[in-house]
Amino acid sequence: MKTTGLSAILLLLLLACLATGRLAGQKTDTLFLKNGDRLIGEIKRLQNGYLFYNTQQAGNVQIEWENVQRLVSDKTLVVQTMDGDLLEGSFILLNPERVIIYEGTDTIFLGDSYFLNTLYSVKGRFWQRFDGNFNLGLDYTRVSNIFRSNIDLKLSYQDSKNYTDIGYNGIVTNDRNAEEQSINRTFFTNYAHFFANSWFVNPKYSLEQNSQQGIDLRHIISGQVGRALPLGRSVNTQAAAGITYNREKFFNEEIQQADFNNSLEGMLSIKFKAFRYKIPELDVSADFTLLPGLTEWGRLRIVSNLTTSWELISDFNIALSGYYNFDNRPPRESAARDDWGVVFSIGYSL
Repeated sequence: MKTTGLSAILLLLLLACLATGRLAGQKTDTLFLKNGDRLIGEIKRLQNGYLFYNTQQAGNVQIEWENVQRLVSDKTLVVQTMDGDLLEGSFILLNPERVIIYEGTDTIFLGDSYFLNTLYSVKGRFWQRFDGNFNLGLDYTRVSNIFRSNIDLKLSYQDSKNYTDIGYNGIVTNDRNAEEQSINRTFFTNYAHFFANSWFVNPKYSLEQNSQQGIDLRHIISGQVGRALPLGRSVNTQAAAGITYNREKFFNEEIQQADFNNSLEGMLSIKFKAFRYKIPELDVSADFTLLPGLTEWGRLRIVSNLTTSWELISDFNIALSGYYNFDNRPPRESAARDDWGVVFSIGYSL
């Protein structure tokens, strides 16, 4: 009897969980397209000019924002405007030009839909905000007997006010004729907290090695203040300034042993990223950082990267990347002042 009673309770709990899950999973958002179609579903997010929408009939679909006539949702959404303001509430797109966001019975935004940059659903947003990529490149030239390998990986998370990532990038070149190995690799992690009007603070730590410039190991701790500069839904740009502390380990040719160099540098940086979700999907990113010496007056370093990737099939892509590093006073006199490279790779994105 006790067993029967326990089984009944477990069955009721199971049915309650299933009912709760069913209710939570109901798709009640309504989307009207300019061609007259009406879709009942669930808003996932608006990003880079595309609305990501889930329907029971067609599953996940991507719709250009300019093709949306009207959109209604009673769920809580997080909305970021072009000015960087963050709003949280229910959402109604009255027509292609006007949008209203309200919290309870209070209207918190009424204005031009052009000023909407991104939006996403509060439900399940923790996992939806993870992003990542893994790229692998291999190259061998038989005539020169040179083998090159590249590994690039990153995992990131972003919500309405915070961004953090961790990653690694390494390029190793083996010249088997000269029995030499060239290494350029970086491990990094950084955090950014966003404020009103797109301002942010960004502490960062990285660990670098560059044999061409004589760096056996470089620890970098930096902090900067910057602002995102709105250029449109499909383009992200950031500019920042700050200060960085370096501890460099290198081989001192005069004393014939490892030596260390500690320094402070200023930091001016700009980042650019552009997206295109039309097939083939295209992603272009670039960053440029200028590092003038503060404790080593007259020393100047430049770090820059450029990457273009195309999606081949769902989440798989090919990428062409290039980098250029410059140091007018490398710690080792015989080291090169600059280092550059181009890498072709195949990768996967979350």
